[in-house]
Amino acid sequence: FWNQNASETGNGISEEGAEGQAVTDENTVQYQGNTYKYNDHLSNYLFMGIDTRDNVDSYESQADAGQADAIFLVSMDRATEQLKVLFIPRDSMTKIEVFNPSGKSLGMTTDHINIQYAYGDGKQKSCELMKTAVSNMLDGVPIQGYCSMKDFVGGVEITVPDSSLEDVNPDFKEGSTVTLTGENAEQFVHYRDTKKSQSALVRQERQKTYIQALLKKCQDEASQNAGFVADLYSSIKD
Repeated sequence: FWNQNASETGNGISEEGAEGQAVTDENTVQYQGNTYKYNDHLSNYLFMGIDTRDNVDSYESQADAGQADAIFLVSMDRATEQLKVLFIPRDSMTKIEVFNPSGKSLGMTTDHINIQYAYGDGKQKSCELMKTAVSNMLDGVPIQGYCSMKDFVGGVEITVPDSSLEDVNPDFKEGSTVTLTGENAEQFVHYRDTKKSQSALVRQERQKTYIQALLKKCQDEASQNAGFVADLYSSIKD
């Protein structure tokens, strides 16, 4: 997201202040003595997998919203037409905004980023809260859009990245090529051994594998079917 360019001055990149301190604008960050400027060729989209099986229109209270168990920021460089995926661990500690059951803000606190979604309505408000939390955690990286899903697209071919699922399903042997459809897709992206420390990070590697394969499948489908993107949007717009 950020390009190192500490030598330039002007254009809001960096200047030396009266006491030799770097002066930066909102499009730059300081890290380990270097100044980085935001790459404004990027379009960033937040994707979230929510741990609830309920329909979004069944929301009655914060308890129904669910949590963002899978969090990915998909970044498209419009200059090179390349896509990159940043996966964000669900247990990342950061600033989130909390609310009481009636929806009144109680201010900011430091907590796991995945529960920020639960303080919304399970729809737009939850997504907006997550968008703000992720952006703030990444030094203000702009996020142009978002999508939260509780279902997964089937027919995605992946190469199993590790052996974390082999005892549960022998089809998921490390290095095997598997086509994910329906039930085994949910198992691949959802299952983790809660008795093992950091199993959420192992699961997130599988989710990253799935997202990358899904993006490729969507690109391939869109190149062959002009209506694919519209159909996909219609299926997830709620």
